[in-house]
Amino acid sequence: MSSLASASATSCGFKLALVDLSPGTEESLYLVAVLFARNIPVLVCSMHEESGYVRRVLSAGARGYITEREAPRDLVRAVRDVLEGWTLVSPRAAEGLR
Repeated sequence: MSSLASASATSCGFKLALVDLSPGTEESLYLVAVLFARNIPVLVCSMHEESGYVRRVLSAGARGYITEREAPRDLVRAVRDVLEGWTLVSPRAAEGLR
């Protein structure tokens, strides 16, 4: 991610970043870390459910991780929970974290 894109994300006054990340790219984790450092809560919505990837994203500062297979109402609930300050991992993504 370019520094221009990360700067514009924080200058627009976003309350939350809903991000779809590609595993294996350090840019994805860098984006999460930059947004975290600028106090923008990050909710990742991804098709990837591998526990190692979920852990890395959460360690980089994401406040939530939900898979794309979850119902739309679960995504809405996840957005609300993250905005209220909760850390959230959807059941499908959490299965490998046990």
